[in-house]
Amino acid sequence: MTTPIHKVKYEGDSNELVEFVTEATKDQKWIEYTAGTWFNTSNDTCCTYYYEKFTLDNKYKEIIENSIGYKIISDISVWYYPKGTVHFQKHIDDTPYTGVDLGDAYTNKYACIIPIYGECNLNVWEEYSKTTTPYSIGDIVLLANQKYYHSADCTDIGKISLHCYIDKHHD
Repeated sequence: MTTPIHKVKYEGDSNELVEFVTEATKDQKWIEYTAGTWFNTSNDTCCTYYYEKFTLDNKYKEIIENSIGYKIISDISVWYYPKGTVHFQKHIDDTPYTGVDLGDAYTNKYACIIPIYGECNLNVWEEYSKTTTPYSIGDIVLLANQKYYHSADCTDIGKISLHCYIDKHHD
């Protein structure tokens, strides 16, 4: 049976990772993502933005892989949730975060979320029960995002996170 969510600690200096990502994305032109629905503090819908194929220094990639015990099997994306973005509706994913349909390539894989800025509660539903897992800088979250419905509630300061995929069944 698949476990819907795991949270582990980032084994490196999370402030150093934050500085690296912040510097690398400071002049980034973000791509608007409209497939999901986020809500702001006024309960109006709002957009999130992402940067595909982010080049993460191998030093940090190795620390992430050592922290979670698995290899990253996808490109890494950076997601940006503007200030005031507080809730992402309940959903189940059917394609990678990049929006590219790769068929079965990501079936039964786990999304890996590495927070860079902000705090969130990730809600996961199994049948009629909900589990809430808080996460912030220094955490890494693994989510079976194509098997379980999930949503997120974040603080209103905004959020930036790295996203990628891992295969928990293979090293």
